[in-house]
Amino acid sequence: MTKASLACCLSALVMVACDNSREQPSIEKDTAAVARLRADYLAAWKSGMADRVATMYTSDAVAMYPNQPTLSGNAAIRDYYQQLFAQFTPGNFEILSDEVIIASNWAIDRGRYKLTLTPRTGGPTINDEGKYLVVFQRQTDGSYKVARDIDNSSLPLAPASESPKKQP
Repeated sequence: MTKASLACCLSALVMVACDNSREQPSIEKDTAAVARLRADYLAAWKSGMADRVATMYTSDAVAMYPNQPTLSGNAAIRDYYQQLFAQFTPGNFEILSDEVIIASNWAIDRGRYKLTLTPRTGGPTINDEGKYLVVFQRQTDGSYKVARDIDNSSLPLAPASESPKKQP
């Protein structure tokens, strides 16, 4: 490669790197994108839209919910929400983000939640509150999807019911 062609290549690289017309990731834009996804998730969850909730996860997402086996993949997550919404009417759901960290093509959201579910077959309303950690992956269009999702209740476990006494 001649000095002239090397200089031409370097100039082209510098011009591409300095091109402000391209969408550049920024902490503010990425944090706002995570907040939008969180708001969309809440709206879909409150409406009981399992398919819509599932579209917010990557195809290879992993979800670890309380008292459930680990869910792997978008289809398993969709099936989980279809079963949840078939059994319960979604009520109030609040997600209170305490921290968002942006690192390259990833974002981490840590916070707390409060939710209410009403059994469709009757019975007492279920109220829960807890904490969560969600890892988001930036997509090629600049949006984010959930890649890893874990949450757990902050409420104590209900005491085990007494076992029936054996009859002599």
